[in-house]
Amino acid sequence: FAGIVFFGDSTDGAKNQTLWVDDVSVELGGPMNIKPVPPPPPPPPPPVLPEKDPAVSAAEVPKLKTDVHPRLIVTAATLPALRKFYASEEAKPFRDNFLSYLASSYDVPAKPGFLKDATDGQRQGLWRLPTVALHYLLTGEKKSFDATVAHMKWLMSIPHWEDAPEVSSGMSAANVMIGAALAFDWTYNELDPVFREEFRKKLWYQARYQYHGGHLMKNPGIHYWQNDPQANHRWHRDAGLTLCVLAAYNGQEEQGWLLAETLKELRFITEWLPEDGTSHESASYLVFGAVHLTLALQASDDCL
Repeated sequence: FAGIVFFGDSTDGAKNQTLWVDDVSVELGGPMNIKPVPPPPPPPPPPVLPEKDPAVSAAEVPKLKTDVHPRLIVTAATLPALRKFYASEEAKPFRDNFLSYLASSYDVPAKPGFLKDATDGQRQGLWRLPTVALHYLLTGEKKSFDATVAHMKWLMSIPHWEDAPEVSSGMSAANVMIGAALAFDWTYNELDPVFREEFRKKLWYQARYQYHGGHLMKNPGIHYWQNDPQANHRWHRDAGLTLCVLAAYNGQEEQGWLLAETLKELRFITEWLPEDGTSHESASYLVFGAVHLTLALQASDDCL
């Protein structure tokens, strides 16, 4: 035995009872005749990603306006005017500011700090990679194209874009997804076809991991953002999800469910946007998420 428990009587109206115990003596029996059998261990959790996503009817799948790239933020239709503006004297203040950040964006980092650091996820995904990719899109500069591809190949070599507990579904992974999707879309037409398809599949994989692991809460951990449509943490994830889905979608039947779920998510978020322009942590907190949500919504408006 491992312990002895004494129980007092139940009496009506008594607040406390006193139980006196004195001179406890114990006599052990013989050895056990039955060997204790511990219960079996619990089964392992199901995988975050199912082999396939649910099937949906063609009527449930949103229709893309175009199958042409680029189509995220900068589209094939808006690109000529944007290039003309970029080269104009009117654009000089914007161009100078843009170019001041370009040099620091060329080099591929020595290690993926974003696996554990969401700030580095934003640095690499929202700032540096889109900077070199956009510079190539606007100017045709080969150095910027080569730097963009080098970043993409580096990301291809990293299995997950964030470590546990929110494996590939945290805010850091979401920011990396933003830059990866924009870089893919903006260099699509010049990428080597084999690598382009490999990277497209990588974007779709990351999008599925984000949705299943994060939105559907299959990753372990504290699910602190899934029940709040105004959380900036959710807006980051929705941006990464939306841009990867819209960049990588190519009309395959098995892609329809995730595209439909992404549009449902964006409609849910916009339905609950606060009328006074604040977020769940006041108006000043919009700087930490409104940019991301705007990217997702503009891309969905352009593509769907």
